[in-house]
Amino acid sequence: MLVAILLSRILGFVRDIIIAAKFGQGGDASAYTAAFNLPDLLYFFLSSGALSSAFIPVFTERFNTGRQKEAWQIFSIIACLMGLALTAAVVIFWVYARPLVSVLAVPGFVDKYPNLVDTTVILTKIILPCQLFFFIGGLMMGTLESRQKFSARAAGPVIYNAGIIFGALVLIRWFHIAGLAWGALIGAFAGNVVYAYYCLRKEGYEFYPSLNFRHPGVVRVGQLALPVILGLSLPQIDIIINKYFASFVSDSAPAALNYANRLMQLPLGIFAQAAGTAILPMLAAYAALNKFDEMRSGIAYGLRTILVENIPCTLFMVVMADPIVRVAYMRGEFKPSDVPLTAIALIFYSAGIFAWAGQAIVARGFFALQDTITPVLIGTVSTAIFIPTNYFLMKYMGIGGIALSTTIAATIHFLMLTWFLRKRLNGLEGTRTLKTAGRILIAAVAMAAVCYGVRLEMSKTIGSWQLQDGDFKQAGTLAKKLKNGSDPVSVYIYSNLLPDTRRIINDYQHAGWDEDAVKQSLSADFNKIIQGPSIYNSELFAQKRLSEEVQTLLKGHQTGANLMRLNRLLLACAYPSQITEGDEGKSLMQANDIEEPRIMAMQLANYSKLSSYIMGRLSPRTRELLAPQTMPNTLMHDMNILIDTKQIYSPTRFANIKPSENTIKLAKSNPSGKQLAHVNRLLMEAAYPAEIMKRPIDRVESFKASTVTVFLAMLLGGIVYFAMLRLLRVEEADFVWNTIRRKIFRQTS
Repeated sequence: MLVAILLSRILGFVRDIIIAAKFGQGGDASAYTAAFNLPDLLYFFLSSGALSSAFIPVFTERFNTGRQKEAWQIFSIIACLMGLALTAAVVIFWVYARPLVSVLAVPGFVDKYPNLVDTTVILTKIILPCQLFFFIGGLMMGTLESRQKFSARAAGPVIYNAGIIFGALVLIRWFHIAGLAWGALIGAFAGNVVYAYYCLRKEGYEFYPSLNFRHPGVVRVGQLALPVILGLSLPQIDIIINKYFASFVSDSAPAALNYANRLMQLPLGIFAQAAGTAILPMLAAYAALNKFDEMRSGIAYGLRTILVENIPCTLFMVVMADPIVRVAYMRGEFKPSDVPLTAIALIFYSAGIFAWAGQAIVARGFFALQDTITPVLIGTVSTAIFIPTNYFLMKYMGIGGIALSTTIAATIHFLMLTWFLRKRLNGLEGTRTLKTAGRILIAAVAMAAVCYGVRLEMSKTIGSWQLQDGDFKQAGTLAKKLKNGSDPVSVYIYSNLLPDTRRIINDYQHAGWDEDAVKQSLSADFNKIIQGPSIYNSELFAQKRLSEEVQTLLKGHQTGANLMRLNRLLLACAYPSQITEGDEGKSLMQANDIEEPRIMAMQLANYSKLSSYIMGRLSPRTRELLAPQTMPNTLMHDMNILIDTKQIYSPTRFANIKPSENTIKLAKSNPSGKQLAHVNRLLMEAAYPAEIMKRPIDRVESFKASTVTVFLAMLLGGIVYFAMLRLLRVEEADFVWNTIRRKIFRQTS
C-alpha cells in the first residue's frame, strides 16, 4: 500500500505541477478548485468514505464466518440502493448547480468575480458524475480490502490522476480549464469503476439485484454509516469549508490553499493513508475475535510508527515551505509573486501533519470496533470549533488564518479521538507513546535546525540579489518617482533606463487597463503577423512544443492559406494557455481567442527572445494599452541590469538618504560581482522603502537553486534525524528501517 500510494501521490504531485504551470494561481485555477466543493459535499453526505469503513467490518464478519452468500447480498443491496440515490442526487444538483454553487462553493465570488461563478458552475456540472463512480468503485474496493486485496484501492487514484493529467496536457487545447474537469471525469470512471470491476472479477463475486433495505446486514451498515453521513466530521469536510471561506479572501486564495494542501497531503498520504488502509482489516479481525490486547498493541505501535515518520515531515515542511513551493510549482504561469501566498498556507497546514497522521490510525480503531458514532461526535465537535475559527482567523490573518484553523481543529480532533479510544480499550500504552514522541520531537528539532541552516547558507551562497516578480510593493508609485523625482538617485536610475522602458512608463501614466480594448488591439496585431511572413525560427521556438500539424506545415509549401495557418499555430505554440489554435481553415483571430489579457501581457513582457520578437511587431497603440501590465516587468528588468553592473553609490547621490552604516561601508569597498549586486539592492531598498520589498535573508530565488537547497536540506537533515533516533534509541524507527531493508533484500534475491 505504501509503495502504491507513493506512486499515486507522486502522480498527483505531477498533476498539480502541470495545472500550476498551465493556469498559475489565478481565477481559473481557483474556479477549478472550487468546482469540487458541491460534488464533494454530495459524496460526503450521501456515501462518504465512512460507508466503506462501515461496510468492511460487516462484510468481513460474514465472509470469514462461512456466510459468503449473505455477504454478497449485503454488497448487492447497498450498491443498488445507494446507486439509485446518488444518481437522483447528481441530477438534482446538476439542475440547480448555479444557486447551489453561489451559496455553498464560492459565495465570496458572487459580487466580486461573477465571471468566475459562471466558470465554477460549468466545471461543477462536469465533475458531479464523478461522485457516483467514486461510490461504486469504493464499494467494490471495500470488498477486495476485506479479503486483503489492496491493488484496486491503490491503483484507483493513480488512474484518476492520470486522467486529470491527460486533461491538462491534451483536452485543454479544446476546452481550456474545462479540459481538467473532463479529464477528472474520465479518470474517475476508469480508475474507480473499470479497474475495480476488473479486480473484483478476478477474485470472484456474486451480485443479487435487490432493494431489500430491511436486510439485517444492510441495517447494520446503515446504523454504522448513518452517524457519519449526518455528522459534520472534520476529516471529510475541512477542505470544503476552507475553500468556502477562501472565496472571501481573493480570487487566488482558493487555488493557493489547494496547492498548499496538496503539498501537505504528500507525506501525509504516503504514510498515514497507507498505514490506516492496511491496518483496518487487521484491527477488524482482532475485534471480531475479541483479541483486544493485540488490538491495543497494534494501534499503539501504529501510532508510534506514524509519529516517527510524520513529526519530522511537519517540521521540515514548516522550515522549508518557501523553497518547496518554488520547486513544486514555480514554472509557467505560476510566478515568483505567487510563492509567498502558497508558502504561508503550507506552513500553517503543515503544522498539523502529525495530528492528521495520528487520527488516521486512531479512527480505524473505532471503525474496527464497529463504532462510528464516537468518532463522528468528536469530529462534529471539532468541526463546530473549526467553522468559527475559520471566520475569525481569516479576518485577521487571511489565507494563513484559514490554514491555521485547520491545524487547530485537527489537533483537537486527534487528541479527543486518542483520549476516548484509550478509555474504550483500557489504555493505549500512553507512557511509552509519549516518551517515544518526545524523543522523536528532539530528533526532529535537531533536523529542522540543520535544514534552516542549509537554507540560510544557500541563500547567501547561490541566492540572487536581483529584483524578482513580487518585489515591487508599488510599481506605479516607483515609476512616477523615477520619472518625476528630482532627487539624485531617481535622476540617475531613470537616466539609465532603456528608451523603450521610459516610453512604457510614460504610457503607463496615461493608459488605463481596458480588457476589451486590449483583446481587440492585440488580435488585430496578431492577424497582421499571421498574414505576414513566417515567424518560425528554430532558435526562437527551440523551447516550445510544436504540434504535429505545425511540423507538417513546416515541411510543406509555406504560402497562402498554409502560411497563415502555420503562423496562427505558431502563436498558439508560443502562448499555449492564452491563444487557441482555432478551427481548421480559420487562421485569423477573434478577440475572444485570447484567454486572459493580463497573463498574455505579462508573458509578452518576460524578455524571452520570442516574446521580444513578438513585442517588436506590435503597434504603438497596443503596447500603450498593455503598459499597465508590462511596465512592472520592464522596469524590473532594467533595474536588475543596474543592480548587476553599475556602482549606484556615491556620497552626493545618497546625501539625503540614510542606508545602514554596514551598507555604506560595503559600497565604499569597491565591490564587484555578487557583492556589487548585494550592495546595490540594499541601496535601492533604502532609497525606496515604500516601493521595494526587502529581500528575505533566507530566500533562494530560482527553481534550480531551490531544488538544490531542498535536496541538501533533506539529505543532511535526514542524516541528522536518523542519527538522533539511533542515539535516543527509538525502537520503532529501527523496526521500520529493518523491515524495509529485509523487503528490499528479499525481492533482490
